[in-house]
Amino acid sequence: MTARVIMKLDVVGREPAGDGTIRLTFKHPWRETLPEWTPGAHVDLRLPDGKIRQYSLIGDHRRRDVYAVAVKNEINGRGGSRWIHEALIPGSRAHVTAPRNTFSLSDHDGRTILIAGGIGVTPLISMARALAERPADFVFHYCSRTEQASLLDDLRAICGERL
Repeated sequence: MTARVIMKLDVVGREPAGDGTIRLTFKHPWRETLPEWTPGAHVDLRLPDGKIRQYSLIGDHRRRDVYAVAVKNEINGRGGSRWIHEALIPGSRAHVTAPRNTFSLSDHDGRTILIAGGIGVTPLISMARALAERPADFVFHYCSRTEQASLLDDLRAICGERL
């Protein structure tokens, strides 16, 4: 196993993103650029108690100045999301690894169908954004238990009629 670069990033944005989810934006305190990433990539957040939680990057992969993730507060979870919701506010600092991608977007000419449910939508958001900017033939199917689905406004803006 190779060592992963761990950066101390500042929380520069935090906003509600539907269904108990928050969008967090991270920026390096003095470097202008962060390591590159590709649609579908994720980072690890290292929590103070030693726990590690992985979150998909949901921003625009062409932007190198910030990373954005979405975290749903899992009431019956193991405590990681609760800590993130309570502690990570603008001005705080988080330990974040460089991105890695084990779920990359295929580069093909045919139609792409993206299907997601609930907070599982996060890795597909950056994929939809990349497909829309190509432009590619794609459609996005998103299922949620509530009308306040996580990141639904983002998806509407990215996908338009394809959602």
